Amino acid sequence: MARGPLAAALLLLAALSCAPADGPAPPPELAGARQQVTNGTPAISDAAVVGVARGGVVGCTGVLIHPRVVLTAAHCLAGDPPDTVLVGLSAAEGVHVEVVRAWSSPEYRSGVADHDLGALLLREPLDIAPVPARARPLSEDDAGRIVRIVGFGREDPDARGGEARRMQGTAVLGGLSALTFSLSPSPSGACGGDSGGPVLGSAAAEGEEVLLGVISRGDDACAERASAVRVDAHLGGFIEPLLAVIDGTAGPIGERCVEPGNCASGLCVAPEDAPSFAYCSRPCGRSADCPAGMRCDGDEEGRPQCRYAGPSPGAIGAACDRHDACELGLCALFRGEAGPTCSALCFPEDREPCPHGGVCAPAVGMLVHGCKFEAPPPLEAVGGCSAGRPLPRSGAAPHGFALLAGGALLLGLRAVGLRAVGLRAVGLRALRRGRTQARRPGSLTIRG
Repeated sequence: MARGPLAAALLLLAALSCAPADGPAPPPELAGARQQVTNGTPAISDAAVVGVARGGVVGCTGVLIHPRVVLTAAHCLAGDPPDTVLVGLSAAEGVHVEVVRAWSSPEYRSGVADHDLGALLLREPLDIAPVPARARPLSEDDAGRIVRIVGFGREDPDARGGEARRMQGTAVLGGLSALTFSLSPSPSGACGGDSGGPVLGSAAAEGEEVLLGVISRGDDACAERASAVRVDAHLGGFIEPLLAVIDGTAGPIGERCVEPGNCASGLCVAPEDAPSFAYCSRPCGRSADCPAGMRCDGDEEGRPQCRYAGPSPGAIGAACDRHDACELGLCALFRGEAGPTCSALCFPEDREPCPHGGVCAPAVGMLVHGCKFEAPPPLEAVGGCSAGRPLPRSGAAPHGFALLAGGALLLGLRAVGLRAVGLRAVGLRALRRGRTQARRPGSLTIRG
């Protein structure tokens, strides 16, 4: 938390960024990842607010919204994703709990606060009461109210080193947009390390403190303003559907899943063409044992199970009706096709515009190109029978973070919601960069 008007003035004069203490300033797309609470006090009672860490180092903040789910900022998942969360007031007084899955909002794009939401699945449930999300939408009547912000950021952006501690303070809720709202210090503000931290306020009807938003980014001096993502605007499109999948226990074959316990069969499969869109399956002896549209095929260890015969749901070439139904965030119609299919943003002048399959083609009614699915060539016959399934793409998906559902590491691929209006080529190339190495293809079975 920042230290008030005098400190703010000094920080502005110093023109210092909120860079991590142990290295150079982060790249522009990660600048928001180091926002901290200033001019605050220790948040002793906020047990549901955790530090989001990689290798034991806290870089962001998160808030528990379910015994096993932490809500944070999507940009905190960029680069090397977090592997633990710190539960406790500080590293000296807390414990690290393992993260096993991570997701970002399907519409998130790098550098923009609008859909800057991510979620982490913990290995074990925490014995801590989650923070309830606000059910009633924010309105203009909420502007000007005092809210509380909590985070693991430094108290002074000029400081270097030191232990991350959970701090809390108050700010003023400012202007609202459809997806975000602004925050002004009163006297506390967000600074490096607070990204993903909660904005809390009392709900008039319920009389309890609820989650209003998640801190996304702020000014470099951590003294004037910050932006937060509205939770109420993302409940139905991202948060609640994800929680429903996580809580599922008897999913039929083909149903989305996160882990084996979500499926009636106890088998959750992450297909090689859409590893973050796992689905329930079951063992089989032949294709006739599987539902229509599936066939009996082996996993990476040769164990037969029901898998989709064509593109898996969410994969390039799969039928779709909205962008968030696609792993790479683009549902597009191409000339010569009967209906829209899942695709990925591409640039035809790139040396390898579609590294994950397909050919780069203009999307009908959009100002972008997308990867259009091409069926693989027929397999050569060997000894009068099929040579087998096509070889998987190079590399093998690690068990954990290869399943960053919704493409949490695919920086910018959720680009713009990809609406035809307002989409520009400027900036899209930057979103495209960093994506080709982030996706880790492979096919695996999720085990408990």
